[in-house]
Amino acid sequence: MRIMVWVLLCVPSLALAGGPPTDGINWFSIKPPEEHNIAMGWFILNFLIFAGCLGLVIRGPIMRQVRARAERFEKLLRAADDAREEAERRQAELQARLDGLSNEIDELQKATEAKLERERALIMAKAEEEIGRLQKNAEVALRRQRRSAERRLTAEAAKLAFAAAYERVDQAVNESDHERLNDEFIANVEGEA
Repeated sequence: MRIMVWVLLCVPSLALAGGPPTDGINWFSIKPPEEHNIAMGWFILNFLIFAGCLGLVIRGPIMRQVRARAERFEKLLRAADDAREEAERRQAELQARLDGLSNEIDELQKATEAKLERERALIMAKAEEEIGRLQKNAEVALRRQRRSAERRLTAEAAKLAFAAAYERVDQAVNESDHERLNDEFIANVEGEA
């Protein structure tokens, strides 16, 4: 691009260097200096030689720069490919872990449900066992209380019967009966002694 700009800048100045041509463009003939008609072909040839030499001189550093830049781009492209491959590998790993986590979550849910079911069955068995034990204890306590109530009731009935019998006997026995019973008692005691 720079060379093309140079050529475009130099062509008008070269064309005007010899002045207006009198009998056409002087390409290669060399005329005396008083005619001021410079041979245009030689200028172009000189320019081409100059541009070629300049290209040869500049070509080495420019080509090195171009090669270095191309190598940098290749390294960048390789690094980008490596990064892309690493990202794809990492994504595959993460996807596998995610799938594994989904499976693990499902397994944990199943294990938790099974454990909860076992715990529920165990709690129900313990509760039924406790209910049975409490029923037995209640039955035993109820029998004890019934026996105790029966004894108290029997004792109370005996007291009432004794009191009723005492009243009847007290009403039925008079003073003469008392004396006779006392005499019989004394006779029995003396006879045993």
